Amino acid sequence: MAKTFAFVREVFSEYSSDDCPRMAAALSYYTVFSLAPLLIVLISIGGLVFEPSDVEGRVREQIAGIIGPDGAEQVQQMLRSASKEGTAGVAGLISGLGLLVGASGVMLQLQAALNEAWDVRPDPALGGIRNFFTKRLLSFGMVLGLGFLMIVSLLLSAALSALDQRVITLMPEGLGETAAHFIDLGIALVVLTASFAVIFRYVPDAQVRWSDVGPGALVTAALFVGGKFALGMYLGSRNLEGTFGAAGSLALILVWVYYSGSILLLGAEFTQVWAQRRGASAPPELGAKRVA
Repeated sequence: MAKTFAFVREVFSEYSSDDCPRMAAALSYYTVFSLAPLLIVLISIGGLVFEPSDVEGRVREQIAGIIGPDGAEQVQQMLRSASKEGTAGVAGLISGLGLLVGASGVMLQLQAALNEAWDVRPDPALGGIRNFFTKRLLSFGMVLGLGFLMIVSLLLSAALSALDQRVITLMPEGLGETAAHFIDLGIALVVLTASFAVIFRYVPDAQVRWSDVGPGALVTAALFVGGKFALGMYLGSRNLEGTFGAAGSLALILVWVYYSGSILLLGAEFTQVWAQRRGASAPPELGAKRVA
């Protein structure tokens, strides 16, 4: 018990010393400006398999479940504004590249935050310009990877809808809904754990082992799922629109993004402390250096 308490205390100490609250705020700032292009890219990727309108509806449903219908409507308005430009010919290609660059901006900020946790920093002089920009291109790949995860999530959602109905039919009244809820929760934990594991492994400029990112990814996923319900209840009990007026919907989005960023960075610090206690050094990758 004492070891567990000491471990948790060290995680929060690292979280504070690395100035994670400020980093989460910076991540929120970049995310809000990248949110529309990021969602457009993800919806476009998901639209390769599903109807784009179905994908957009699913995204809106997920957002509304966290920050309410008003916040979801604000996000949808951002999507409409960002989608007004034409998508044909050279203009469409330039527009698409612009969306991808905008969407990757949040990934670069996330990379800077995770580098802070591992005490590393990119340095083109050490590994060469080529390695430096290769790592930067990873942020574009992460955006595409998120699109793939969205497709997987939508496929699972479709399969789970049928499974939930089957479970509800076979089990006694009231018990079926509970069982279906836990099945959905378990699938969400698996998908989120895999997502966070990939982020913790490949985004920072450090050689982090898979065996070290697993526990941190699982803890982060659990905090994320649990916090989703807690945050939904908190936002539902607050009249942010009455406080912030017309900016109330934007305030909802900022609170949601800041909380998500804080949980992600806390999970990164958990992973770093876990690896350190196991004797893993996580040296800088080629093109990066250790900082004090």
